[in-house]
This record gives sequence, C-alpha cells and structure tokens, in this order.
Amino acid sequence: MLKSLLIVLFFNCLPLFMDGQEELEYKNKVYDPDIHSVQFGLSDPLLFPLLKLNSADRLILAFDDLSGYERNFFYKVIHCDRNWQPSNINEIDYINGFQDERLRKYNYSTNTRMNYIHYTQAIPSVDFKLKISGNYLLVIYEDNIDYPIITRRFVVSEDIANIGIEMIQSSQVEKLRQNQQIRPILLHKDLNIRNPLEDVELTIIQNQNWNTSITHKPNTFLNNKLVYTTQGMFEWPGIKEFREFDLRRIISLGRNIQHIERHYDSVTAKLVMENPRGNDAYIYRLDFNGLFTVDNLESAANDPSIISEYVYVTFRYTDPNSNYRKDLYILSSFNNFEPSNEYKLEYDSNTGVYSRTLLLKQGYYSYLIGEWKEDEGLMLSDTEGNWAGTENNYYAFAYYKAAGDIYDRVIAFSTFNTLATDYGTTD
Repeated sequence: MLKSLLIVLFFNCLPLFMDGQEELEYKNKVYDPDIHSVQFGLSDPLLFPLLKLNSADRLILAFDDLSGYERNFFYKVIHCDRNWQPSNINEIDYINGFQDERLRKYNYSTNTRMNYIHYTQAIPSVDFKLKISGNYLLVIYEDNIDYPIITRRFVVSEDIANIGIEMIQSSQVEKLRQNQQIRPILLHKDLNIRNPLEDVELTIIQNQNWNTSITHKPNTFLNNKLVYTTQGMFEWPGIKEFREFDLRRIISLGRNIQHIERHYDSVTAKLVMENPRGNDAYIYRLDFNGLFTVDNLESAANDPSIISEYVYVTFRYTDPNSNYRKDLYILSSFNNFEPSNEYKLEYDSNTGVYSRTLLLKQGYYSYLIGEWKEDEGLMLSDTEGNWAGTENNYYAFAYYKAAGDIYDRVIAFSTFNTLATDYGTTD
C-alpha cells in the first residue's frame, strides 16, 4: 500500500519538476531567476569573448547566485556551426581533455544586505584545451545538462586571414543621416580557397548584440582578396549613444541617479526621468555601448565582486507627445538585448509614466529603450533615434568550410570602432 502511494505521489509531482526544465538554447541566455550579473570575456569584461586558437588566453565567466544556498554547477562547451547550431562532430574532435567538471571557484558576499555567492570559471579550464576554431557555446548547468542555468557564446579564431573595412555612406538616400554602412574585404594570402564565393561567409554584429548580426557571402574576388561590393549588404541603424547611470556609490548620487534610499535589508535607487530622443540632436559622449561593469568606489581596497550591494533600481520614462500606450523595453547586455516581459516598462495611466524596477549590482550601466511594434518588431527610431556618426563597435568573423570539411572554421576576426581612423588592411 505504502509503495503504491509513493508511486502515485512521484508521478503527481513529476510535472512540477518538468515545469522547471527549460530547453537549451544556443544563444546568450540566463535560465534561472536567481542568477544575476553575468559577465563573460577576457580580463576586461567589456572585451568581446574571443580566443585565438592555441593561445594562452582565457575567458572568464563571472556570475552571482542569489538563491541563498550552495548549488552544484557544472560547465560544458559545445562546438557550433556558423548558424549557431551544434556541429555534427564528436566532442573528442574539438576537446583535448575532459569537461563536465564542477565550478570550484566561488566566494560568499561580504557585509552585504543581500547575500549571494559569486562564481567564476576560466575557459578553457585547466582540465581541457580547445583543438579547433569555430563558434562555441558555454553551458553552465545544475547537476544535469537538461537543466541549463546560463549559456554564453564565444568564438575561437585561427587568425590566418585579415579583415579590412571601409566605412561608407548608407545605400539608402533617405537614411544617409541615420544609417552606418560597412564595406569589408577579406585578405587570405596564407590560405588557398578553391571556391571562395561559396565556401566563405562573413558575419558582422554591432556592439556585442547578436540580434544585430548580418551574414553574407562575398560577391567578387581578385587574387587573394574577397570583396563585398553590393550596396546595403552590411548596413545598420546608427542608433545614438547609450543611456547610462552610475551606481558605483550608494552613499552619494552618481550620474543619472535621482534618489537613493538605504534600509537595513535593502537599497533602492530611482533613476532620473528619461524621455524620447528620436528628434534630439546627436551628442557624442563616451559610453559602454550597452555593456555594464561591476564596481564599488566606496570600498576600493576590496574586491567589488563580493562587497557590492544589490540595489532595486527603478527606471522611468515618459513620452509627453504620445497619446497612446506603447510596448517599451529596457535593452542591455544584462538582459542580452532581449525584449522580455521581465524588462518591459509598465505604464501608469494616472501619471503618464512608464517604469520598471530591476535588481542590479553596484556598477556602471548602459542601456537603450526600445519599442515593440506589431508590424515592425523592435524599433529604436522614436525612443532613441539614429545617427550615422554615432560611435559604435563592430565585430567581424570570417567562416570557412571547404568541400570535405566537417566543421565551420573561423579564419579571421576583427574589431573596429566607427570613430577610429584606421579600420584595418584593405590592400
């Protein structure tokens, strides 16, 4: 009787466990609401997560767990094709060593109102090396990979070719003042490519936002040079400099912080009221292009990763010229630039103010406000505006897969800024 009862209870509870399971997605994503402040890059988290094949460089993943108890987190690296789908190769083909190891490096927060555990993990770890170039997905999971916690994309490049670029005006006359267009050239002196118009693709993204990626094959070649000459192949809205706020202090007010309250068990902050910038004149200022950094200026002698407070930050936005409710979202690297419900601004019809409160760690943040339109998708033209001269970072990857190859190689990688005077080799 007892055995039958236990069986019934098990199957009745099974859907509860199944509901918590999320399917693994091959993109930057956080699956667990207790996970915050995910950063992934080289020693500087603002740098793109790229490794040169066979180099001694390491990427560092850092994140906080606010669940209040120790958990068993493990890591796994998956090789992907140029479209960010799993490559049809065995793990032994791209890993030398072993993975699925537990995250062993973590520290408890110190003297913070909200307790958390700060985890870090180097990739590659001491347990394995990466044997080939390509796209990779880092997966952090709990106990079983069917229960992912974090996924992060990164790229490994062979650097046996060079990407040069030329900034040119928009191919659309009506967008000359709003859009940025890039004309890239791929130089491959040390690589014999037999069918370059079919075997090579170039992907470029804007400001580490994979949602902006554009991919094309070259349309002409000459000797060891692949050229992308078709107008409009690589063109983006220029946006404007990102909105920002400075939360590195909680005793005094930082940039764009209107009010801070410190309580025994929490800290709250209210940002200044933001407005539409679509019709505003462009003003240059140095920003993080959608990224954020964790920092604490009130205790500089200690490690900010474990002494920084978590703050309930209220974003506020009003559009006095609009007479209808809009679907507005906060967009930043801390939410992977995804317009999800958690980051949707709620509208108060009594005050005409949109607002959203988020739990963020002390640091310096940059973000945009986007509007979701039923027929056009996510738009920035009204809330932020676009300008052809905006300072933006672009990241380019050259993929190569010849006949008979079993995976997509990355043969070149390049980073360039729209304000730089030298964009790379084009000769």
